[in-house]
Amino acid sequence: DPVLGTPLVRVDATGLDLAAGFAFARDTGGAALRALSYRDRAAMLAAAVKVLQAHRDAYYEIATANSGTVKNDSAVDIDGGIFTLGTYAKLGESLGDRHHLVDADMVRLGKDPLFQSQHVLVPTRGVALLINAFNFPSWGLWEKAAPALLSGVPVIVKPGTATAWLTQQFVTLRNENAALRTERQLAEVAYHMAQNQLSERSLLAEKMISSLGEKLRHSEDLARLKVTALASLAGNTSEAQVIAVWDPEQQNGLLTMEKLPAIADTQDYQIWVVDPAYPNPVDGGVFHVGRDGRIVLPFKPAQPVAHAVAFAISLEKKGGVPKAEGPIVLLGK
Repeated sequence: DPVLGTPLVRVDATGLDLAAGFAFARDTGGAALRALSYRDRAAMLAAAVKVLQAHRDAYYEIATANSGTVKNDSAVDIDGGIFTLGTYAKLGESLGDRHHLVDADMVRLGKDPLFQSQHVLVPTRGVALLINAFNFPSWGLWEKAAPALLSGVPVIVKPGTATAWLTQQFVTLRNENAALRTERQLAEVAYHMAQNQLSERSLLAEKMISSLGEKLRHSEDLARLKVTALASLAGNTSEAQVIAVWDPEQQNGLLTMEKLPAIADTQDYQIWVVDPAYPNPVDGGVFHVGRDGRIVLPFKPAQPVAHAVAFAISLEKKGGVPKAEGPIVLLGK
């Protein structure tokens, strides 16, 4: 408290596994963000704006207690940060479903007009580390995090210690009711993310994604829906974009895939669902992809899955195996 000098909160980095945090951001967070389009990532920013706006009064209380600022001064930081986040959400929506941006015009490289080059902008493979000052715990966070997240780059932030309380509250939830509201909003975004990823829709897949959408609109237990982006573990699948949507109540899921490498006729891709209750991953079925690498695939595990902590895809012999033998090429938690 800048007036009374009494402690309000304590900042302590003891026990933080920074190496694990950076690894998760680069490997899992980065892969998940890159699998989304600009519109998908913008929808996530817009969902975050709604959550932040719902807790503005609490943020003002923290700013007054911790910084001694009056409401008008706090508004510059708090509302300015939320407005910035919303602005990037609108910008991302205008970029549509693309995964890259064109950089300037094509450059002709020879007499033949067919011989030209085009530069494109793609997400940086890494993590944005934000070292922020104490005077803007809100705006300082969102003016940097928003463009990074919209661009498909995960974020780690080190706020100024003196006002870190407010920054920490922006990225955590105040109570269970707030957590449920947030999960509901993010689940709705996840549904639209999965829907946008469908390049081809079989009748069964269409029915399933529509069913998931109905559950999102009517169920109060939206947190049960799990949406995971699978990251590549093999060089030849580095461009693959795979999203798994899992409904534990219905015990079925949906995989939407693009740019998955074609394989030999003597092989199959096999789906695995990881549940700690079983010593080995549960078989989710086999599938094959065409040359375009696109497929929409409903799947149902061979055994009941109480807690799906991860999804994996391995490369196996034709027809699949009861226990994974081949290399795991994609994994998502």
